[in-house]
Amino acid sequence: MAGHVLSCVAAVFGFLLGAEILTLDRDGGIAGDAFNWSPVAYFIFGALSLILFATKFYTKYCRQVSKQKFGPVFVFSLWAAVGGAYVSFTAIDHFMFFRDREHSGQMAVSFAGERLDCNADMLLVRIDGNTAKYRCPQTIQLGRDYSAPFVPWPSYAEGTSIKLKANIDAVMNEVSKERGIVVVPAGQIKVKPNFGTN
Repeated sequence: MAGHVLSCVAAVFGFLLGAEILTLDRDGGIAGDAFNWSPVAYFIFGALSLILFATKFYTKYCRQVSKQKFGPVFVFSLWAAVGGAYVSFTAIDHFMFFRDREHSGQMAVSFAGERLDCNADMLLVRIDGNTAKYRCPQTIQLGRDYSAPFVPWPSYAEGTSIKLKANIDAVMNEVSKERGIVVVPAGQIKVKPNFGTN
């Protein structure tokens, strides 16, 4: 029972962080380099659900296999364990994409410099050598104001582009040469996601 409660608390915490209703900064803002804790909370939720419901499924299976009688608790436990595995997988997929924070983040699609099949206003991008791997969010996007928003699979379209990498390099090179452009460390930038809304 306590495990189920902890699992649900982790899911609620993940949603509140992802919807940016709750921020972990004392003044309520989100720093430019702030860590998105939403996928961590969802990973905890998924792992706990997987462990708890897989255990429940296994014990029901061992008891019922000789009787060949499988009731709704058996089926629900199986589906909940599969759901927990899915949620855990999506969090791991997120961590793998953003594994190098120095070479990954988000950018406006308008700065891509090429026509990408993306209807969203932003892309998740990771630089791998001479190519840019990108994800275009299609539906769910949690923590949109963080540098690493949580976009769980399959709610994104994925692709790679050598031209996108070259365009990113060209923009970064131009910015470094341009006079009058001030570079502010990401830790000093704050976004107030709910500022001015009641």
